[in-house]
Amino acid sequence: MSIFSERLIECRKAKKKKQHEVAEHLGKSESAYSSYEQGRNTPSPEDIAKLAVYFGVTSDYLLGLSDDPHPIVTIAAHADEDLTPEAQRQIREYAELIRMKLRMEREKK
Repeated sequence: MSIFSERLIECRKAKKKKQHEVAEHLGKSESAYSSYEQGRNTPSPEDIAKLAVYFGVTSDYLLGLSDDPHPIVTIAAHADEDLTPEAQRQIREYAELIRMKLRMEREKK
């Protein structure tokens, strides 16, 4: 089993979620999500970013590139009072996606 699969299972269980709940969050079937945990398929970069935000860890942690699930990261931004919790979640998800894309570009070089 890959480190990614192991960490998905670990994070899901730590959050006390069932596979179908995580699958629903991703907009996938339970069998599609289960295939990620079993190592038969790999989610898209966008879905890895969504999983990282959902579980409250970094994509680096899920992918086995870091052993620290919660590194201290500073983002220069202002928390506007008019942002809903959903908007704040979307900003975190987008930031994680951008970090992942940058890392993938660096690996190509």
